[in-house]
Formats: sequence, structure tokens, C-alpha cells
Amino acid sequence: MGEGRLVAGLGCTRAATAAEIVALVEAAIGLAGADRGVLVCVATTVRRRDHAGLRAAAERLGVPLRCLDDAALATQEGRLANPSAVVAGHTGLGGVAEAAALAAGALVLGKQVRGGVTCALAQVDAGFDVEAFGVPA
Repeated sequence: MGEGRLVAGLGCTRAATAAEIVALVEAAIGLAGADRGVLVCVATTVRRRDHAGLRAAAERLGVPLRCLDDAALATQEGRLANPSAVVAGHTGLGGVAEAAALAAGALVLGKQVRGGVTCALAQVDAGFDVEAFGVPA
């Protein structure tokens, strides 16, 4: 993958734990051929901004959790590699993990699913500003 920086887009069920989220993020980074040190943030929907597992996972990964509203996620609908009818049924969106990743940059790993957690990775350019991306959790 090179020296790029990554954003992990995440979706999860209410029951997902921090350990499950961290395990999938780390596995996804490995699949992308990258090192965990290139992760600059994790991103999800504002609907999950108070999710204890997501907050704890971000802390364990040492990166901020940034949240995007439905409008920001919806702008990525046409670019989703793997839209989900299940997610659409719950949120009205074709996806959360890939949409959150795509909102940050170029998709380098489409959604990976393990249990109740979904992760996708995007490479961001050098000018990417985490603080200007979405809102803090």
C-alpha cells in the first residue's frame, strides 16, 4: 500500500464490543498491507456517536472517533463497492463503513465483515485534516 495514511470507516451493531472492533480494524489494516501506525482516525455515523464499544476501540487504537451525518454518508452512495440492503433497511443508507471511509479518501479495502462489525479503509492525502472531518464523538 505504500506510505499513505488511512481512515477506517466502521459500522456495527449495538452489541459490538471494543475488542471485536479493534480486532477487525487491525485485520483490515493487515489485509491492506499497512501498519497500524498509519491509521489517523476511525469514522462512523452520528447515530453511533455514543456507542461505548466504538469509543473504547478508538481509544485502544490511539486515534479519534469522528462521526458523519446521514447527508455526508449519502453523498457516497453511488461509490459504494458493496451496498447492503440490510443496512439500508435500518438506516436508509446503502452502507456506513464504506461511505464513512469514502468520505475521507480513496477506498483501498472494501468492507470487511466479522460478526456485528464492518470495516472499510480509505487512504487520505497529506492535506487531510482529522479535525475538519465530520464531528467528534
